[in-house]
This record gives sequence, structure tokens and C-alpha cells, in this order.
Amino acid sequence: MFSGVGGFEIGIKKAIPKAKCIGFSEVDTYSVQIYQKHFPKHKNFGDATKINPKDIPNFDLLCAGFPCQAFSIAGKRKGFEDSRGTLFFEIERILKSKKPDYLLLENVKGLLSHKQGKTFAYILQRLDELGYCIEWMVLNSKDFKVPQNRERVYIIGYHREKSKRKILPYGSNIEIFNKANPKGLELQYDGDYQSKRIYSISGVAPTIPTSKSGGNHIPFISEIH
Repeated sequence: MFSGVGGFEIGIKKAIPKAKCIGFSEVDTYSVQIYQKHFPKHKNFGDATKINPKDIPNFDLLCAGFPCQAFSIAGKRKGFEDSRGTLFFEIERILKSKKPDYLLLENVKGLLSHKQGKTFAYILQRLDELGYCIEWMVLNSKDFKVPQNRERVYIIGYHREKSKRKILPYGSNIEIFNKANPKGLELQYDGDYQSKRIYSISGVAPTIPTSKSGGNHIPFISEIH
């Protein structure tokens, strides 16, 4: 749901090659065009507010990067008072009907502090009432050799009547970073710069090479086993 150009799909395919997508939900014209260019056989169920759960085949995992503008510190932070913030309830509606084993949600870090934490507490309460055990963790893209400071909260749920598997916390930032690096690359923290941003011992921040750079391929977390 709210699939954008297909980031969730790419990550899942790398982590679980045999996974099959039963469909996606996106309304932005250009995002849909890009998504369908890469995944032409996937069905677009369209506007999340108009999806009839009976039209969706049963599935095991629901992913949703539900719109974050209503919770971001860069916006007005109206939360559920913003129509974009209420789209969480469409996730809730699908979960209530289909009851998948797992869910994976993503949003901005500001979701945790919105309304002094009351919004996040309400979301956890609603997911709990639907029968899901919930874990969450804030991860930063810079800890996975992506050249940007991008903090996001990841929410993982598993239906308590179907399956139980502890997934989070994933580990400390340095542990995550070391797992994502090629063998032999030494790392160290610069504790006084950008909240412990990680650097190589050369003092140069890791970056992603372009197609013409000839540099080494840099793995993402979805490739970690």
C-alpha cells in the first residue's frame, strides 16, 4: 500500500527471491508509471480508500509506507487532522479483513513524537486490538552506506494467533553497518560529527558509486543474511 515506485518490492525480492506480489496500491500518476515499468505484471488496486478487501487475494505480508507529511517535523504536523494522516486507517481496514501473518510499516521518525507520543501510542493500540504483536526501531540510511541522513521508523508486526518470531531490535548501528560492509573494511565512529556518523578510517564518508565510477558494489541491508 502507498507503494510509490516500488522500493518495498525491490527490498523484498532481494531478501526473499521466491516472494510473489499479489498487487500494489498507488494513485500518483508518475509513480505508477515507474512502478509498472519495472513490474508490469503487478495489479494496481488504486486508491486505498476505495479498495474492497474481498477483491484482494489472501497474502502473508502487508507493506505500507503510509504518507508521512502529516507527522513530519518539516510539515504542519496535523496528524489525523490531515487527510494524509488518516490513511493509516485504510491499512487498519485491510488488516482487519485479511489478517496477514506479518506487517511492515514505515514512516518518519517524527511519528514517534507527534502529539507527545499519543499518535504513535494510538497506532500501537489499534494494531494490538487487531491481534498483532508489534516491534519498532528507528534506522538511519547513513548506517547502510547511503550518503544521506534519513531516519525512519520501521514497524514490524506478527499476528499472535498465527506466528511468533522476534525480529527487532536488529542490533546497534555499528553492528548493522559492519554486517553491510565488504570484508576487511575497517570502520570507526566520529563521535562529534552528525550524531556519530560512521566513516572509513580514510576519513571519507562512504558513498554509492555511479555506474561509471568503477567502484566496488555496496550492499544494502536487504542483502544481509
